[in-house]
Amino acid sequence: GRVMEVVGRELQRRGYGALMVSMEGTHKEMMETLGEFSKNLMDGLINFHPGLDAKNLADFRLRVPSITYNRSPDFSPVMLDVRGGIMMAMQHLWDLGHRRIGIMTALENLEQTTAKIGGMQAFYTKQSATFPKDWVFYVDADEKLPAKAVEAGMNSHVDWVYHLAEALIDRFLASGCTACITGGDVLGAGFCSELLHRGYDIPRDYSIVSMDDTFVAHFSRPHLTTLQPPLAELIKLTVDALLARVENRPPPDFTTLKPKLIVRESTGPCPESG
Repeated sequence: GRVMEVVGRELQRRGYGALMVSMEGTHKEMMETLGEFSKNLMDGLINFHPGLDAKNLADFRLRVPSITYNRSPDFSPVMLDVRGGIMMAMQHLWDLGHRRIGIMTALENLEQTTAKIGGMQAFYTKQSATFPKDWVFYVDADEKLPAKAVEAGMNSHVDWVYHLAEALIDRFLASGCTACITGGDVLGAGFCSELLHRGYDIPRDYSIVSMDDTFVAHFSRPHLTTLQPPLAELIKLTVDALLARVENRPPPDFTTLKPKLIVRESTGPCPESG
């Protein structure tokens, strides 16, 4: 996708090329795949996999320097301020009159999920209000998913995330929330699609804010209000850190970057305040 395009351009600008390795299977199988590629095919590795961190890579003792993208200072040279972004999205919804705001997540990256929920809790604390636990909508690992989501997951991970909303929407509707922040644009688009399928209007009945500002946000109906990461800067600083290791230079200092809220058609005034 767009991230890989930016990575490729940034590496090419420095005189390097990009080789993408797509991995599935068990943890052991994925690490074996990386081990084979690290023998002769690459000078360094940028890890984008949500299920692998720097400790996993260190335990396997790869033959090349590696960097993990967009994690904590323990693992990465630069990180998106997810907590601050969530508080920004919350303020937007709060200004529109929403007071019961939930969050929907696929729980793929525990570190980022914790930051998202922490941002929600911090915002409600700032407003002297309480954020109930049942306003966090996610699927347990052992939970039975709808047939559509299971079938989609056999085809692609993106399809699985899109249809995940089907498993979560009844809880959202029962919660009394009038707005929701979703963990990514794909989940946000799936959530909007399911609400529209059930006869609801967005943003008249519910408001949705997603994250990432990928092409999905533009093709979703309605177009998604979303948190846009400073992608070029995130990639540049990540590549800087990796090449510093490859070329035996001092590493750059850790940096945190803030996302930008892009307001589109999926958010509007709370129906209860009209």
